[in-house]
Amino acid sequence: MAEIYDYAIPGQSLTKTPGSAPFERPPQFTEMGPALDFIFERLIRPESLAKIEVLLKGPVTVVELTKSVLWLGIQQNKWSVDLSFLLFQTVAAQIEAVAKRLGVKDYKFKREDTDYTDFLRDYASYLEAPSKEEQKTENALETTVFKGIA
Repeated sequence: MAEIYDYAIPGQSLTKTPGSAPFERPPQFTEMGPALDFIFERLIRPESLAKIEVLLKGPVTVVELTKSVLWLGIQQNKWSVDLSFLLFQTVAAQIEAVAKRLGVKDYKFKREDTDYTDFLRDYASYLEAPSKEEQKTENALETTVFKGIA
């Protein structure tokens, strides 16, 4: 029950000293070279290799893993959002190379349904199909005949 009250109140961030949040300071890396070195050093650690292998053998794609790595770096103020866009292609290639080196053969680079057409089609058919309550209401309206004011 106490968890529902553990959130920040509106305006609470204005009471803290400026610069105390990580995103209020300059990022650690502002150039691609040092940022890529930092990422690759983390990717080839034994504990990281084990996690990458498990994730890529499962349902996670290279693109999703790359997004996760880069988003974590943004949250930790390692690099900016802009630099993460520049890093994306190279980091994805690094993760793919690590997967090949680990012998992961069945990994996916990205989802086939990237535009979510299957999801949108299913959702549209869900919205178009009337619910049971709506069907009852429609049936009741069809059988009701207006007899005028008595």
